[in-house]
Amino acid sequence: MSDLTAVLIACCLAMLAVGDNSTAIMAALPAMTDNLHLSAAQVELVVNAYLLAAAVFIILGGEAADRFGARNSSTFGIGLFALASLLIALGPTGIVSLLPAPCRGWGGALPWPAHWRRCRGPPPDLSRRSRSARGPAS
Repeated sequence: MSDLTAVLIACCLAMLAVGDNSTAIMAALPAMTDNLHLSAAQVELVVNAYLLAAAVFIILGGEAADRFGARNSSTFGIGLFALASLLIALGPTGIVSLLPAPCRGWGGALPWPAHWRRCRGPPPDLSRRSRSARGPAS
């Protein structure tokens, strides 16, 4: 198996895990409400916090991939997602166990731009483009 194939498989599995989580949250809303004794407003707050954090950090994930590298950004995001999921699972019942939801959204969103970049290839060499715009080197 080539390195590119391994990277593509890892990217697909990571995106499947994040996308599957969003579906699981929506399917688990009735059970969350009953088991954690949450009101409808509290459930709405938790879901919105997760989705808002995910939407905001997809955009910032591109900057993180540029600044820190696609691999580092993706690894950090998946680790943060797993840690926040663990905190939610181990937390006591009630709203306290769902406070890590925005961190989970952040962790789930960070890998997206990094995976897109890895699937599309390296970014264009902007330094070469800027040299050609200035003219020949002296």
